[in-house]
Amino acid sequence: MKAKILGLLAVGLLAGPGTSNAMTWYVQGTFNDGGTVTGSFSLPDNSCASPNIFSVSGNIQTSPVGNFPGLTYVTATNISCSNLGLSQLNFGYSEGIFGVGPNISNTLSIMFPSIPTDSPGVYGIGGSEVRSLFEGLNEVANFSRAFSGQVSSSPFNSVPEPSTLVLLVLGLAGLGVSRRRKAN
Repeated sequence: MKAKILGLLAVGLLAGPGTSNAMTWYVQGTFNDGGTVTGSFSLPDNSCASPNIFSVSGNIQTSPVGNFPGLTYVTATNISCSNLGLSQLNFGYSEGIFGVGPNISNTLSIMFPSIPTDSPGVYGIGGSEVRSLFEGLNEVANFSRAFSGQVSSSPFNSVPEPSTLVLLVLGLAGLGVSRRRKAN
């Protein structure tokens, strides 16, 4: 009986919490200055039906090159859609208080070929990172770099986590023990 419960528990854990109403997209690209952009972001299904930047979560890293320090973007600042689907997603990162002393504004823009937000696949993307330096309200410097790459609905080079494999083995072992006891 214990083995059956163990087997069912392992199979239940492998099945996961059920279906999600958000799709995670994985980004991979190269800037024209040799830097890289990698990471992921999640969009709720049908994001373009009622665009809401607060429903977008991200974790996108850029590598440091020249005037760009390398940042992690997590806050979406704009989502744009066409009649075909998602067309642009902007992430922002700020340092300092705008209008007070020195401050920095960074924007990462990802341009899509108007993909449906709930349609899995791999798509080519382009975009840019802009870094603006301000003294008070006056912009004193502006740097930009462009990138091209891909966005995918599954991780690039995905490998199963060891914990998933352990749960699978435990579930199968539990089912095997259960059958052996039933036979005796």
